Amino acid sequence: GGQQRSLTARLSEMALQSAARRSDAVADMLLDDVLEDTARECQRLEDMEDLEQQARSLLVKPDLSVMAERIKEMEAEEERIRQKWTTVTYESRARSRYTDDSQGRAPSTRAHTLPPQLLSSIQVHKRERESYLKATGVVESSKFDPWGFVESVADDLLEEILGQVTEELEAVCDGFVEHLYGAEFTPES
Repeated sequence: GGQQRSLTARLSEMALQSAARRSDAVADMLLDDVLEDTARECQRLEDMEDLEQQARSLLVKPDLSVMAERIKEMEAEEERIRQKWTTVTYESRARSRYTDDSQGRAPSTRAHTLPPQLLSSIQVHKRERESYLKATGVVESSKFDPWGFVESVADDLLEEILGQVTEELEAVCDGFVEHLYGAEFTPES
């Protein structure tokens, strides 16, 4: 009777130890599985955050129409500045001396005075330039506007270049989307 109890106690103890070892092994396997799943989920979330950040940066970047509009605004501002600086009026010393408005004369503007020889030289060169432009056809005539033609060609070139850049950007974006789709939705083997 006593040996049987001791044998039963030993067998029970051995069964408990074996069950404890197995439960530790099962717990370790379950813990490894949970850790692997957690690591995969963390990586997926990081990838999603990266994709969301890339998408946000794409939304923030201005599209071509906004860029073209901004270029036009900058060109208009540049033209206003050029006009401001090129509309300097040169007047002779005699005209710059008018200061009395009460006598019905126009008030004098602040004039830049030039030596008479320089003023004469400027006027001669201005006339020569105008005659040269007329002779070479650069001045508008009733049939042909050279500056309008240049502007038209420039507009056509800009439109063609913007079209090509747009196509390239679309191709890059399409490639990016296809790569992203392939990376996200192809089954892992």
